[in-house]
Amino acid sequence: MGIAGRYILGNHAKDLPTSFMAKLDSADKFTGIDNKELTGWILAEDNHLTSALLEEPAIELDVKCVPAPGQPAEPGPKQISSVSGRGVPCSISITLYGPMELFDDVGQFFQSNDIYLQDPHLCSRNVKYCNPHRLPPEDPASCIWTSELEKKTAPQLSEPHIYNTTQGLLHLLESHVDIPETQQPPFIRTTMAR
Repeated sequence: MGIAGRYILGNHAKDLPTSFMAKLDSADKFTGIDNKELTGWILAEDNHLTSALLEEPAIELDVKCVPAPGQPAEPGPKQISSVSGRGVPCSISITLYGPMELFDDVGQFFQSNDIYLQDPHLCSRNVKYCNPHRLPPEDPASCIWTSELEKKTAPQLSEPHIYNTTQGLLHLLESHVDIPETQQPPFIRTTMAR
């Protein structure tokens, strides 16, 4: 999931980091893990999300801060850091780890907030990957591992056909050949209309 924030870049830091791992100190504040000088805050409109995540002890979080490209730094608010520095707009990417018992609750919570979880770009743990906002595999035991996410490509639905001319494509569209019906996947519980 991604949320918006700003972080303080102290006067000692000369270059903006391209990204850094962080931890949520509270619903509205975060700190760099490797560089404690990097502190920041979550924008107020996203505090209810981070608050809910922090209140659930069974959920663990990996937090990554990515500075917004091309954004000018602004003076940081005094209440965030006693170190004078520049406020840098950023996006906060959060990867959630938790038990399967919370799977549906997590999905419903984010959906009720108009947020739909995406595949993580990088995971620090190699665990079974389950996302409540993606169609599950037909066999739940066949869920992929997070280490396989970058290797996994979308399944091909049919063999590709190569048509050399535009006429070949138009002929295909005008064809009256019936396409064979496919079996309904088991994870769709509603009977499809005919």
